[in-house]
Amino acid sequence: MIRALVKRKRRVRPGRGFSKAELREAGLSVKEALKLGIPVDVRRSTRHEENIEALKSFLVRGPRAKKPKEAEASDQMRGIPMSRAGEPASKSASKRIIT
Repeated sequence: MIRALVKRKRRVRPGRGFSKAELREAGLSVKEALKLGIPVDVRRSTRHEENIEALKSFLVRGPRAKKPKEAEASDQMRGIPMSRAGEPASKSASKRIIT
């Protein structure tokens, strides 16, 4: 996850999100950033170069791809009886749903 940095009183700490100015410099709107999962802090008015560079590198690399969904449930989990060979049993047996 991408995190913004906030500088205050010679201290650097993780922030709640990126400011509107930082998003604008990176070429994003607030809506686009939220769609990409980038946190936005509308209360901040500062613009830090480190955050702008982080946003630009995030956009080049792209948001993390979601993990592929697990394979569909096996036929047995869906209630279709299986033979020992791993194939569906007879047609009449496959019509029955075991609950």
